[in-house]
Amino acid sequence: MRISVIFLLVAFFISSCSHTPEPVLEKGPAYRYSPYSLDHDCETFSENVGALAVQRLRSIDGRCTIFVKHSNAQKSWYRNYQISSTGMLLIFNSFGNGSGSSHTGSRAFYLFPRKTAPDFTITESGDIEVMTPTSETIRFSSKTKKISEISGGIKYQEVDLIAGSNKGGIEITALPKGIILDAGWEIGGMAAEKPHRTSVFIDDAGNRCEVKNYEIFEIKRGEPYLRFETDQALLEYLDRRCNGLRLDGLKGHLYPSES
Repeated sequence: MRISVIFLLVAFFISSCSHTPEPVLEKGPAYRYSPYSLDHDCETFSENVGALAVQRLRSIDGRCTIFVKHSNAQKSWYRNYQISSTGMLLIFNSFGNGSGSSHTGSRAFYLFPRKTAPDFTITESGDIEVMTPTSETIRFSSKTKKISEISGGIKYQEVDLIAGSNKGGIEITALPKGIILDAGWEIGGMAAEKPHRTSVFIDDAGNRCEVKNYEIFEIKRGEPYLRFETDQALLEYLDRRCNGLRLDGLKGHLYPSES
């Protein structure tokens, strides 16, 4: 009996030693990126640049956000922009004198994969260039107060008219090797606050996947937060929920050894 037990233990030990472990995928920088990391360089800064003002702030939860705003706060018709470490590009419109619930509105897009905290530079010509978390650059003209260029082949369209009827005046339709989340337009708030509203994921081929906001957002401190702090969590959700989306760009940044 004793010999049998010893034999089994030896056999188990040999079997364990000879087992080939599963290969470990090499994880890229995007795998470790967190939009709430205090490691991001996000020193408070504010400056007026022509007709625009640029500001950098860190929220209490660690988010780093770049604000590009109309420098004349007395104007009642304007379009402001926010670029956050969460991947969010928020377009805020004020269309005339009136209450915020009826005379303002916002359109939110999220860009993935997220690789770096947003930052900005002021060019020699006085324009403001903001680097997004996906590493693309959005250039704002200090003369026209609009987006003049987005790098990286991002397809977008911006109209001059500031009104409640054109969904913020900006459309972003394609992000090469990435995913766009169009979280919609809302008068007097953010569409993501509405749990039964629909948001849309769009891949670089234009394939779309509609989801309900309660699947991807949660309300904390009175505002919507993405449920996916990391792109790995987002990838797992999209892999399960959106079979028609091309996720190669997202996977390539998470696991560069596989791309």
